Amino acid sequence: EIFKEFNDVPLGAASIGQVHYAVLHSGQPVAVKVQRPNIEQTMKTDLEILQQLAVLAEHRLEWAASYQVKAMVDEFSKAILAEIDYQVEGRNAIKIAKQFTDDSKVRIPSIYWEYSTKKVLTMEFIEGVKISELDTLKSKGYDAKALAERITQAVFHQIFIEGFFHGDPHPGNVAALPGEVIIFMDFGMVGRLTPDMRKNFSSLVIAIMRQNTNGVIKAFTQMGFLPDEVNRQRLRLDIDDIRDKYYDVPLSNVSLGEAINDLFTVANRHHIRIPTDLTLVGKTLLTMEAMVEKLDPDISILHIAEPFGRQLLKERYHPKTVAENMYHQWNEYEEIMIDLPKKLHELVSITKKGKIPLEVNIPKIEMFLI
Repeated sequence: EIFKEFNDVPLGAASIGQVHYAVLHSGQPVAVKVQRPNIEQTMKTDLEILQQLAVLAEHRLEWAASYQVKAMVDEFSKAILAEIDYQVEGRNAIKIAKQFTDDSKVRIPSIYWEYSTKKVLTMEFIEGVKISELDTLKSKGYDAKALAERITQAVFHQIFIEGFFHGDPHPGNVAALPGEVIIFMDFGMVGRLTPDMRKNFSSLVIAIMRQNTNGVIKAFTQMGFLPDEVNRQRLRLDIDDIRDKYYDVPLSNVSLGEAINDLFTVANRHHIRIPTDLTLVGKTLLTMEAMVEKLDPDISILHIAEPFGRQLLKERYHPKTVAENMYHQWNEYEEIMIDLPKKLHELVSITKKGKIPLEVNIPKIEMFLI
């Protein structure tokens, strides 16, 4: 009833739903994403089976327990179930649109909430040329190099500056308008990075550029996921192998996404836990690089990434940031010092009774070891 016209021929199709062209009674052209019937229950059933298999694997296989397969499946399930809630996708689109409010070269389709539900998403229809249609882009005179750089900068802005990014920027989800304006679509998969994760990721990128093994290990350490039993010497040798892979290779020929995924593979080998969203960064970069390199084979992803990483590092050491960190740390130290006499009194009492524990745990004592 809300559409004057509804085209039964889908503009795009996926495993979860289809996107149709329609016109509202107001005359506004829109794209309508309609979820396939019964897809939610089918996916939930499949995910439950996968979770049961993960539990079974962890009980029977040592490597499955080491890699925490169940936790991986839980994260995967969470992401998949979020994709079938179109209201979540709509909110993601609005959040990313706000990132580019002042950038006329990036467009995000508007969401029509009054015509949307959990299973139907109605959004602005923008008739651009898909990045996958290279011949059409060339025939219409688009500047492929400018498109490649603009897409890369927009993705890096989301990752490094905003910490909220499109998790699947493949050629079918990106289009172009005259003037090399970029359109991002389909926000069912997104990633989130905390400020600390963004800073540590920027340190990792700079270390990769400098081919600095110590810098890479330090970035991993700052992420806080190195197990106590990690063999640091073996870890260093494995990272050196990755460094040698890119030694003397021009930065224009280095795939940032591939280098990061190489490092994450090493991390998994050493049972270093990498947050799911950081893993998604590696996938996102690989997807983006494959797309922009078709537009401009000579593009240097690392050269474009460097200023974003350096900006975050500068912010880390800005006097205001340092002062705020010192203030927060002092509050934490104050709590520890208040609690310390109580802990010492308990220790003295236990000692007098002749019961010496094998381990004494004082909360956050590692904060003093700076």
